[in-house]
Amino acid sequence: MTYHWHLYDVLSVKKPISVLLVLVAVVTATLTQVDKFRLDASADALLLEGDPDLKYFRDVVERYGAQDFLAIAVTPRDGGLFDRDNIDELSLMQGSLERIAGVKGVLSMLNAPLFRSPPVPLSRLAEGTRTLLSPETDTELAERELIKSPIYRDLLVSRNARSAMLLVNYAPDKRYDNLLRERERLRGLRAAGEATPEDLLKLEHVTADFSSYRVTYLEKNRVRIETVRSTMQQHTERFDMFLGGAPMIVNDMIAFIQKDLTVFSGAVLLFLILTLTFLFRDLRWVAVAILSALLPAASMFGLLGMLDKEVTVISSNFASLLLIIVMSMTIHIIVRHREMQLAGDDHFVTIQDTMRYMFKPCVYTSLTTIAAFASLLVSGIRPVIDFGHVMSLGIVFAFLFVFMFLPNAIRLTHPRPPTQLKPPVGHALTDKLAHVATEHRLVVIFIAVAVAMFSALGAARLDVENRFIDYFDEETEVHQGMLKIDNELGGTTPFDLVVTAPKQGSAETSAETQAMAMGETEAPDVSPTDVTPGDALDDPLLGDLLGDDYTADTGETAPVLYWLNSHRVARLKEIHDALESLDSSGKVLSPVTLIRMLEIVNGGPLSDLDLAFIPRMLPAEASDTLLHPFLAKDGSEVRFSTRIIDSDPELKRKDFLKEVEQSVAPHVRPDESARVTGVLVLYNNMLQSLFSSQILTLAAVLIAIMLMFVVLFRSVSLAVIGIIPSALAASLILGMMGWLGIPLDLMTITIAAITIGIAVDNTIHYIVRFKREYSRTHDALDAVHRCHGTIGRAVYYTSTIIVVGFSILTLSNFTPTQYFGVLTGIAMLAAFFATLTLLPALLLFAYTMHTTHKRV
Repeated sequence: MTYHWHLYDVLSVKKPISVLLVLVAVVTATLTQVDKFRLDASADALLLEGDPDLKYFRDVVERYGAQDFLAIAVTPRDGGLFDRDNIDELSLMQGSLERIAGVKGVLSMLNAPLFRSPPVPLSRLAEGTRTLLSPETDTELAERELIKSPIYRDLLVSRNARSAMLLVNYAPDKRYDNLLRERERLRGLRAAGEATPEDLLKLEHVTADFSSYRVTYLEKNRVRIETVRSTMQQHTERFDMFLGGAPMIVNDMIAFIQKDLTVFSGAVLLFLILTLTFLFRDLRWVAVAILSALLPAASMFGLLGMLDKEVTVISSNFASLLLIIVMSMTIHIIVRHREMQLAGDDHFVTIQDTMRYMFKPCVYTSLTTIAAFASLLVSGIRPVIDFGHVMSLGIVFAFLFVFMFLPNAIRLTHPRPPTQLKPPVGHALTDKLAHVATEHRLVVIFIAVAVAMFSALGAARLDVENRFIDYFDEETEVHQGMLKIDNELGGTTPFDLVVTAPKQGSAETSAETQAMAMGETEAPDVSPTDVTPGDALDDPLLGDLLGDDYTADTGETAPVLYWLNSHRVARLKEIHDALESLDSSGKVLSPVTLIRMLEIVNGGPLSDLDLAFIPRMLPAEASDTLLHPFLAKDGSEVRFSTRIIDSDPELKRKDFLKEVEQSVAPHVRPDESARVTGVLVLYNNMLQSLFSSQILTLAAVLIAIMLMFVVLFRSVSLAVIGIIPSALAASLILGMMGWLGIPLDLMTITIAAITIGIAVDNTIHYIVRFKREYSRTHDALDAVHRCHGTIGRAVYYTSTIIVVGFSILTLSNFTPTQYFGVLTGIAMLAAFFATLTLLPALLLFAYTMHTTHKRV
């Protein structure tokens, strides 16, 4: 051990200039990699790791060719939506949008296919459809059709005719899609244990390529959205407009992250400078402390870029947290050094003894904080896992940096005589808390028990249901746009119901056919496809209808027509109506919307032959918009695309999805299947995992810290006492959230574990100092007063910095980050009082019992 200390002395105090130059070189090297630092605000960053529903969702998206799009909600400032001047202005804006690079097209009320303006017979639909801008279109009829259309109402035009929606469709990015598809395929093989060494190597390359290309992809999206907003800005004199859509939310989330990184880091840094100036009243100590925390925090940007670790909205406050955590460690070291300076020892010896004295508690405080963040790895939620990785890495790097930088920086400062050292602040509060802890220890313990009971009852009320719209400040465009679309244009958050046809020749289908032959069931679903090859060939009209979809040599029916007969369409209508009738449901699109539109055109129900003709009676542009997104190309399934009113305060996602299943089940035959998928399902899965994630992270951090405490204190009883103040502070926050109705979310589930991990730092320093003081006098009461007069002040300083530092997070536009800052600040304040009241009270109780037992 002596050799190790000698080596550390060389690195820490004997060669200060050389060591500092090496550290500057390390910081410089990491900062050169800052250009590789990346942010991630994609939908994947809000998903549950390994969610089986995710693969099915992506399969559905691929089958139906869904592409990203922006949604622009438009409301005229003057006049009606269909006034000629407003239509001309809207047409001008739409033309500009269509010319933007990467935009495939824009769908709006201007170019939506019209069937009744004036009416067009079914037999002539294939010749082409009119739009609002077609010369032969009757504007009054078009307005009526758009407002009342089962397709366009609440989608392109609000039912009150005040607002319209422009859907700006993105052109597919084949490289991005192919890389994503291949990455997920290889990940699936790895998860199933079927990946070969070649597959694993390929996965590394594909992941790296995807990560690299996504930077280009996101930059294209940013430029595209800026161009869209610039285009919208040119028409704000005539229209009130809001921009929405997943690409816009991703782009704005990245902007929020960038702002949070800048604002939080800058605000925390400024606060630290002011606080340290007030506490130490010596600019030298302020400079040394700030540099010891700032340099490793800044280096992490380059280090994360070098390691290809992306930062999400959850981990965007990593720099601020590192500044706060490292400053806590630094202050404890500086306070101890100033204590030793008062003894008048040699400058070199003082630094040497300080670092040796503080090494063990700082090692354990770092390990317990790492354990807190590492516990997030068991959450199963990708952004929370990434947060744990980033912070664990940062704390390791910061610890090594501080124990190299701080002693060498102090070594180069000129020490002041003890008589010139200004007295520390905060002694009045710590002395008062010492009095409370020693003279009213039973009251302190009673209050702690009451707080624990209050917290337990509140925690039992915790919920995970929260609205995505509430994640954003009311002043943000994301919030305002979602609210506008929810209220007037059919809802925001999408989900799909996919109903799949039975396999040809299934047992249940055969049994049903036999039962019908015996007169035991109702008439079967009959389709023009339920014919033999000879029948089809004998009927020229039907043969022409089936065309390439009919395989004469095998005799199989044309699958695209499975659903297109009156009996099955009737069931599809029942499913469609069931979805629309649900509370919180918005716009529902499916083949039923098209069929009902065609029934209006036809003046009555469609015959089986009319239904069979649908795939060929529509022109290509109408089919691409109204049919293909809802009827699979192979005809095996039907897709009901539904949006929910996310801003509905009564929305409970888990209950809503159960309602969907229950309302649809009666209309689906046993040999068919129905499955709900989409962003709503994936987001709900993540939310429902939060309870188990909270329990897992808490259990992981408590077990890890307890084991460390047993090793550090060599006492199970001290380990239990040491964890109580931090656990009480963490439980208080969970209880407050329950009583106040604040739901668990991606940010708030991290509070309890982080509170325990950071709060135990002060506990470790206090107990280590208590044991050392007690070993000198064997007087527990005296040891408590000495601890409050020394380490208690460091606890006061660090707690002040931590509480106010976390409170700065309320500046974020991301509401979960605001909650995270406020609640963690409250938790750390509670931990401060618990450390300086409950902890010494428990120590006095334990040591008094121990002394009494020894005497007996």
